[in-house]
Amino acid sequence: MTRHGQSAADVEVPPPRFPPGVDPWPYLHGCYHGGWRAPLAYGCTPADPCDACGGCYRRAMTYLNPVAFAVTYLSHLFRRYPDPVTGAPTWSFCDLHLGMADIGRTWSVPGPHRDIVIGPRDSAKSIWWIVLGIWALAHGHREFLLVFSYTREQVLVQLGEVRAALESDLLLADFPGLAPRRGRGSRNTLSYVTVSGAAIMGRGLGESVLGARSVGARRPDLVVIDDGQPEDGKHNTKIKLALLRKLLGTILPMNADMAVLIIGTTTMPGCLIHDAVRALQHRPGILPDRGTWVAQHRFRAHHWPAILAEGTPDMRSLWPEKWTLRRLLGMRRDDEWGFSLNYTCDPAGASPTTLWTPESYRYAHGLPIHTRCLSIDGAVTRKVTSDMTALTVGGQPADTRRVVVEHAEQGRWTGHELRERVWHYAELYPKSLTTVVIETNNGGDLCVEVLEPFPPGIEVIAYRNSGEKRLRIEAEARHYRRGAVLHAARIPVLEDQQCAWRPGASGPGVDDLLDANSGLIRWFLFGWPGDVAPTLRPVR
Repeated sequence: MTRHGQSAADVEVPPPRFPPGVDPWPYLHGCYHGGWRAPLAYGCTPADPCDACGGCYRRAMTYLNPVAFAVTYLSHLFRRYPDPVTGAPTWSFCDLHLGMADIGRTWSVPGPHRDIVIGPRDSAKSIWWIVLGIWALAHGHREFLLVFSYTREQVLVQLGEVRAALESDLLLADFPGLAPRRGRGSRNTLSYVTVSGAAIMGRGLGESVLGARSVGARRPDLVVIDDGQPEDGKHNTKIKLALLRKLLGTILPMNADMAVLIIGTTTMPGCLIHDAVRALQHRPGILPDRGTWVAQHRFRAHHWPAILAEGTPDMRSLWPEKWTLRRLLGMRRDDEWGFSLNYTCDPAGASPTTLWTPESYRYAHGLPIHTRCLSIDGAVTRKVTSDMTALTVGGQPADTRRVVVEHAEQGRWTGHELRERVWHYAELYPKSLTTVVIETNNGGDLCVEVLEPFPPGIEVIAYRNSGEKRLRIEAEARHYRRGAVLHAARIPVLEDQQCAWRPGASGPGVDDLLDANSGLIRWFLFGWPGDVAPTLRPVR
């Protein structure tokens, strides 16, 4: 076994294991040549090679071969994972690792490359982007590596791993330009400038990166985004939109010719990583943008679930040296939701708590509406920590077994602003809008008083709900599934909130529209919008 800082070329070690059916010869044939273990000639450098020593051979052999580079210079990074049976440290590559090596090889071609790697949690994805980044800098394929994580603390850990990888004695002997440059500002916890001028920099996604430059005013030509999303329970639609704006509006425009590698595991249905999974399935994403950014910005998605070829005779573990197939099947049996999130990376497909997906919606496409209702779920205050006021407008066609939802919006409105919206819809549908239903659980009685006077001919119904909110939302989803609820057209704000909802989710803007929509649906399908007998006001 090698000591820290040594490489496979320093001592005799067994070769790494490869996935079943993969021939290691194309990757490692150069490592069996006598030049692989030959010493470096004094004064030989990449800039001034002698073309006769071991250093020249190793540099030539690894120039377009990241796997041979990893075996030669960075083998100490791969000995963290014990064999699941014997407990002894193993050195192995799985399909995901070799796939990432193929992605990295494309960086040797100048110009833009955009890839998204999706794989199970703790599958050494981070180790492999470190290998690929160092390989690209060592051979001059790229000159400025900019690394992002969701928080500054996460990227500090990532850059610590990079610095540890650069402490390989053989690596610095063959590539002396990777040694840290001496001098003020050349090295700190978030940046590393090498003797050759290559730079490594880290940032949290919440930090500003506008104008990021290295020595010589170079812009980043290699960007890696690893762990770029918050964990499950802290992620939501608003955060996803902010991350999407940062990626498309700030990071990608920094250099039109840079390579971009996004690495991750799904953290919630509809997150950026999940968009890439659904793009591979030729299905729309779940949350805002519906995942169209993947194709529009020419990202290539690559997905390796923990169980490969599932449902076929060839079913096997992605990385048997890490997880046996039996163990993976047991993990899924014990926690199907957690397994689909962290190991299959397709939570919407397996979770019984995902009530809506983009395929859930049916559209009316101009179906005539005879009578309409406006449903309001009012908020008590306009504080940012409080729920929003939500309203939906819909109606019933000639088929009274169906409801068509036409409009949905939410916000922190004053009483005057909300009254204007009610009158707006009354003017938009002067003949068919006949009813306004208002939930009074949380200050709704005050909402009724604030909205007076109502438009002429409008019946106002104040109602209360006494049952659990989750049951109302699940009932609402059942009406969608059986085809009783249609949308007049795509309603992004409502559909995104429905697709993102999960039991236990809380916070402003999480389920306000779902509540308002539930009242609208129940009014038309059952004759009352709430659980408690409604209070009727006279027609004005």
